[in-house]
Amino acid sequence: MTAEDQGTHGRPPERRKYPRIGAKHAVVYRMLSPTEPLPSITTEMGAGGIRLLTGHELPPSTPLSIEIQVRAGEDPIRFTGQVIWSRCVSAPSRVGFGAVFEVGVAFLKIAPEVRQAILDLVEQEGKQGR
Repeated sequence: MTAEDQGTHGRPPERRKYPRIGAKHAVVYRMLSPTEPLPSITTEMGAGGIRLLTGHELPPSTPLSIEIQVRAGEDPIRFTGQVIWSRCVSAPSRVGFGAVFEVGVAFLKIAPEVRQAILDLVEQEGKQGR
């Protein structure tokens, strides 16, 4: 890889189709097989997918039903996604806290108006973050 092929600070160039922002929103997800809803939080959002922090290891290819509560009092954003990658970012502690996993989720089934709502949110929160 040449210097021109690399992005800033030696990182590979950005390959995402849609821009992303750092965003912290409450999430409830469940695996598509019957399971109880599990709480999570987003750390990044874009119109192509999200990054979650969760207390559960989720293997790649796991399909998820996801609800993101963007604003209190409004209906959550709902879609179906698929785990693309997962990594442990914090091992279990001696005081009883479990491991924490960072999970990349790509959208599988998302209504056009929901994708547009996410694009609008990314744009709005991106401007506020400047």
